[in-house]
Amino acid sequence: MKLSWRWKGIIVFLLFAGMEVGDLVGLLGGFSNIDLYTQTTGVYPKDQFSRLVILSIFALGIVISSLFTAFNLWRRRPLAKVTATVTAILFTLYGGFQIISALTQLRMNQALVIFLGIIYIIIGSTCQWLGKKADEELQAWRSSSSPKRPPSHNSQSMSRR
Repeated sequence: MKLSWRWKGIIVFLLFAGMEVGDLVGLLGGFSNIDLYTQTTGVYPKDQFSRLVILSIFALGIVISSLFTAFNLWRRRPLAKVTATVTAILFTLYGGFQIISALTQLRMNQALVIFLGIIYIIIGSTCQWLGKKADEELQAWRSSSSPKRPPSHNSQSMSRR
């Protein structure tokens, strides 16, 4: 059985949402023990708090937009391409922020955070590509399932004259 791009998109965007829920839980846990986070990254507590807030906002946005994309694909809504693009942009921004913060703020684990930032940018590109493929499939489905209209009565009567 071959899965359609639509179903592949639904599965992948649900996996992305689940992945980011896990990330969000870890980030929110960081607020309760900010000293541990500062020890592993070498960032000052005030800067680490700001960093956690920004990353949490990105993660929450990714969860929401991934779920909306999966729902829109499931319901065959044209909005799926837009929500996939929003998800792609958020993943790319998240990855870019990780890379920039690793280069400018972090004093420890820089290489790991840069690597993870690159992975997030690749995931963002995948979201965009998968959204495009699923949208092409949905457009083909819509055009094949749209009812064909018979010629109007007016056009027949005009051709007789």
